[in-house]
Amino acid sequence: MPRWRHSNTGDKIPRPDCYLCLSGCLDRADVSAEARESIQTLLTVCADLSHPCSVDTGNDRATARQAMKTALGTGICGSRAEFCVLFAKGASLEQCGGFVRAARTAHLLRALAEMDHSIVQEAFGQGGWPIEFRAAVARLLSQHAPNDKEAPRKTTLRLSSEKLEQSLSETMVLDLIVLVGFVVVNNPQLQEAICEGWSVVKTLCTLPANWLVSQTRSRALLPTLCALAEYPACAAAISAELSMTMLEEFLNSPESQNLKLVQVIKVGRAKKHGKK
Repeated sequence: MPRWRHSNTGDKIPRPDCYLCLSGCLDRADVSAEARESIQTLLTVCADLSHPCSVDTGNDRATARQAMKTALGTGICGSRAEFCVLFAKGASLEQCGGFVRAARTAHLLRALAEMDHSIVQEAFGQGGWPIEFRAAVARLLSQHAPNDKEAPRKTTLRLSSEKLEQSLSETMVLDLIVLVGFVVVNNPQLQEAICEGWSVVKTLCTLPANWLVSQTRSRALLPTLCALAEYPACAAAISAELSMTMLEEFLNSPESQNLKLVQVIKVGRAKKHGKK
């Protein structure tokens, strides 16, 4: 994965992620609403490209990840503030524009978390941001997450079709669930600041039963529940609704071993056992 690619004329052209990091446009996007949407879309693509790949040679991909992390800063190109503002008290997701911005921001943060979870932990671990994150997630899930004990949610979004609306809403919920796992995993300080008495834990445990068996949904939900269960209060809340044995079996199942969050959880457990 070289830092440069060659055009049809043989000229060397910088790769998009290196250009984004070196050109200074990330700094401008942090304060320029006009540029932010396009830059965040490109960042999402670059984060996905920076994931490890079996055909990699050398350390170019790791270098790209570090360059992105350095350039993003703790504000994550304005995404941290945008994420929390979208779901602040009084904010509304009833308009299509706000809904799409929320979905885009959640997906960017998930992509960056899967690339390097320390990015989101550092971003939401500063000052009062853990409380902002806690409130933002609770608000979004209360609006869009389905519940096993109630009828399917109906929203007032005016998208082109109901099927598209449901698809976007579920994708956003999945992205958010994965993001929650990466924000709290192996981090006792953030677990204490975010998880104590958090209604989101109950929400995740009462999702419809098919979320536990659907491959796409369970691969997002179960690792996050495992990460939350590291905090005693969350473990108690989860065990009251679900089988902890089921979570452990999933964590050790062959099909879960390629999930980044599962890998991070296991690294954390190995470190804990190594200290004992």
